[in-house]
Amino acid sequence: MKVRVNNKLVEVDRHYVINWTERRLDKIAEHEDEARQVLYAFVKKYRYGDKYRKEILYIGIAQRQYFKDRFKNHHKLPHIKEWMKGKWGDIVVKLGTVEVKKGGKNLTRNRVEEIENALIYYMEPLFNEKKVWSYTGKPIVVENKGTYKPFPRKIYIDRSGIVELEE
Repeated sequence: MKVRVNNKLVEVDRHYVINWTERRLDKIAEHEDEARQVLYAFVKKYRYGDKYRKEILYIGIAQRQYFKDRFKNHHKLPHIKEWMKGKWGDIVVKLGTVEVKKGGKNLTRNRVEEIENALIYYMEPLFNEKKVWSYTGKPIVVENKGTYKPFPRKIYIDRSGIVELEE
């Protein structure tokens, strides 16, 4: 697969599609997607004028475990809740299931981490201290669908940087 990046056609090793849904933290069903390779993001959702704004606070992986169990003892959630005190808005959770469009059929833990690294590198969430400064994986395209905002619709990333792609 080739994509146009800065007016050049570039070969891409892998193309992933993430289908995002959004739920309140207290409404996570125990049975959801327990065995899937899944990404999640804690997001601050607040009203600004007549529109809602969203700010990604943390991106992580929930692999082969119930979301409710993953979030119950999450190492960052107490810090996020403390940080939210006195601020406008609520914490919502974005849940993303990943599909491989190019680059093999199997979705391994390494591939999910590759996507997580790319999103963290691009979005720079406040509570992700690691994986923010560089990306060392292969050239990939990450396409976001569903209730994906504030993630970009489609990004290309390689070792030299990251670019938001036009449709």
